[in-house]
Amino acid sequence: MKTTEINRRGFIALGAGSLIAPTFAAISDPAQPLERIKRLNLKASVEDNLIGEFLQPRPLSLKVGADKPFSALHFSDTHVSMADAADILAGGARELRLYEARNHGVFGRGGFPFAVQSLAATLAYAKRKGIPMLNTGDLFDFRSEANIACIERSFAGADVFSALGNHEGHGLHTPGMNGQTAKAEDALRARYEKVIGNPLVVASRVINGVNFVAFDNCEMSRFIRDRMVDMIKAELEKGMPTVLMCHMPPFSRKLYDDMMAMHRARNASYYPKETNLTAYFMMGEDFQKSRAPKAFRRLFEYLAGRDNLKAILCGHLHFEWQGTFNGKVPVVIAGRNFNGECYEIAFS
Repeated sequence: MKTTEINRRGFIALGAGSLIAPTFAAISDPAQPLERIKRLNLKASVEDNLIGEFLQPRPLSLKVGADKPFSALHFSDTHVSMADAADILAGGARELRLYEARNHGVFGRGGFPFAVQSLAATLAYAKRKGIPMLNTGDLFDFRSEANIACIERSFAGADVFSALGNHEGHGLHTPGMNGQTAKAEDALRARYEKVIGNPLVVASRVINGVNFVAFDNCEMSRFIRDRMVDMIKAELEKGMPTVLMCHMPPFSRKLYDDMMAMHRARNASYYPKETNLTAYFMMGEDFQKSRAPKAFRRLFEYLAGRDNLKAILCGHLHFEWQGTFNGKVPVVIAGRNFNGECYEIAFS
């Protein structure tokens, strides 16, 4: 499969999406089969091969009130799915089955066979362009020493700022991942913070006068959720133009309608039921009949009145989408980085 063919498929998907809903910008489709064979040009450099075959950057512009224009690469949902011999032997047959299913796509489940190549292409592209990377979670798919080591080595020396995803925070099918006490969750966060390179509860980074604030809305910080909301509010009170980064997107009816229009034939449990929208997204604008945590309700009520909130960057849904929060703040959902998707955002 050549790069031109990948881009052609993406273009066709984009055209179909625009016919359904003109404001719905999404080229990636979770129902679309992933490519299983990629051929490399052995005469080209490794970086050229990786970028050409495993990356699909999409340009996007956001006006956020920066002191001077700059660009950054927004990516999400890489889902590195690795296990070494010790991981498998420590868990036994169940871990072996998980590794095979998630990495190779067997047992009737979708896998992530090119996650590492896509991550390498993302890192190489950002380094070549000299731009920072903004990651919104699910770097790896399940807890394993091999996955953690992969991210730690890959991120060494990289210019990346990250928010926590549900797969880092909760793991997948692997017992013992969720901390049952505040102390246990503190220990898990401390380990991931060392690997990823920034705090995972709330972290901030200023780039050209814009305050990027990443926070955990994936429940790993549930014991300190109220304090986390106060920390986010303190960042916004600094008065700088602010871009929030979190894994799960804020709920809106438009997002749900676009999901159903694009995936109306899907019956998988991955997609929320109409009666369970706010519980699925865990946070959002519409709090009626919502089981969203009170702290997140308080946060979004506060955010609705903040003029210096300029954008929200998210992931989680495995397709690209652009919409708004509270009818005015741009929401950008990055697609499947395990299939090479990312946004190259020009901030101004």
